[in-house]
Amino acid sequence: MNRLQLAFALACAAKTAWSLSSHSVKLPMRQTGSTMASLSDSKVIADRLTTAFEEMADSTEFIKRNAHGENLSYTIPAFGDDCMLFFHQSTSSERDLQRGPLISEASTTSDTSSSDFVITLEGATKDDFGWICLKLYENRQSFDSILDLSNLRQELFFHMNNQPPHPGYDASQAKLAGSDTIRQLFRSTEKDPEMIMNELSSKGFVVLNGPKTSVQSNKNLSSYLQHKTGQSASIRTDTVAFLDRKDASLCGLQDQFDLLMGISSYLNSHFNFEPTGHASLGPATMQHPLTNPSRIQASKYGKGDFYVMHSDNSWAKGEHLTKRKNYRSYTAILYCNDNWSDEDGGALRIYSDSTEWESCKDAKPTSDYTDVFPRNGRLVIFDSKLAHSVEKVLTDKERHALTVWILRPTEQSVEGEVVDVPP
Repeated sequence: MNRLQLAFALACAAKTAWSLSSHSVKLPMRQTGSTMASLSDSKVIADRLTTAFEEMADSTEFIKRNAHGENLSYTIPAFGDDCMLFFHQSTSSERDLQRGPLISEASTTSDTSSSDFVITLEGATKDDFGWICLKLYENRQSFDSILDLSNLRQELFFHMNNQPPHPGYDASQAKLAGSDTIRQLFRSTEKDPEMIMNELSSKGFVVLNGPKTSVQSNKNLSSYLQHKTGQSASIRTDTVAFLDRKDASLCGLQDQFDLLMGISSYLNSHFNFEPTGHASLGPATMQHPLTNPSRIQASKYGKGDFYVMHSDNSWAKGEHLTKRKNYRSYTAILYCNDNWSDEDGGALRIYSDSTEWESCKDAKPTSDYTDVFPRNGRLVIFDSKLAHSVEKVLTDKERHALTVWILRPTEQSVEGEVVDVPP
C-alpha cells in the first residue's frame, strides 16, 4: 500500500456512519448545432466513459472493476468495500437523479429525451466524491468534446479549495541549491549580496539580472501556453500553465526552472527572517523556513492583456487580520522577452508599503509604486504580501514570464489556498 492509499484508508477508518451518503453530479451532453446530442451520441459517450474507467481500473489501484451480470460498476477500495461508483444516462423519468449501473444496455438503447449523464458515488463522503471527480477530470480527454464538464469543474473547485495547503518541498534538494550559479545571481548587479538582502527586507523587493531566454525557447513556450486562466476577464486576461522540470525542459527552459527553484535555498542561508510566532511545518525548519513548490507558473500576455491589482498572499476573510490565505512568502518572476521596451507596456507595478493593507481597496491614487518592465533576463523577487498588478500590454509583442512562489509553511497561520480548476 502506497502513502496515498494509506491516507485514504486512514480517512476511511475515521468516518462516522452519518457522514456516508450518496453524491451525484450531472454532466449534460454538448449541443451539436441547434439540436441536442442524439441517441447514437449517447452510445458513443457510453463507450468513451466505459473506456476511460476501464483504463483507470487497469492502470491504477484506485478503482476496481465490480461485475454484476452484463453491467459494470466499480468499487473504491480505499474508501471501504461498500463504496460504489455508478455512471449512467438520466432519462426523462429520472430527473430526480435515480441511480443505475455504470453503463447498462438499457441506458443506451431506451427512449430518452434527457441529455444528462450522471456520476453517482454511494457510501462515501463529500470529500471522497471530490476525489473521484478529480480522477475523472484527469481523464477528460476521452469525453470532454461530447460532455459539458462545467458541473464537474464546480465539484472540483469545492474539493480543491477545502484541502489544506501543501507545505512544499525541502529547498536544499533543489538542483542548484548552494551552487555558484545561485551565488552569482545575487552578485549580478552593482550591489553586493548583503545590500540586496537589506533591500529585500526594507523595500520588500529587489531586481536582479538572471539568465536570458533564447528566441526558440520563447517560441516553444508560446506554443505550450494555449489555455486562458479561467478567471473573469475583468480580473486577468493572460494565459497560464504550471510546469514541472520535465515540462520546462520541453520548452528549453530547464535552466530557468532550476534557477528559480534555487532561490529559496540562498534566502534560507542569507536572509534575516522576522519571526512569525508560529512553529515551522516540515520540511521547513526554524533555521531554514523556506520551501519550494513542485512547479513554476508560465504566463503569456498578448496585446491588451492585464492583471488587476492583487496580492499573492492576502489576509483571509473573517480572520480579523490574523491569518493569511496561503504559505507564499516570496514571489520570484523571471522575464523572457526579447527587445522589450517601456513603450510596449506590461510593467509589473509593485505598491510599496502595502503588506499590511487589509485589501487592495486600501490603495489610494497617491499610493507609491514602482514599475518594473519585463525585459529578457530581468528577475524580480518580492514579498508575496505586496499588492501588485500587471499593466496592460500596449503592442503586438507577447509578454512571457516564469514565476515561482517560495513558501514559508507554519502551523495554524493560514486559511487555505484558493485554486482554480484548469479548463
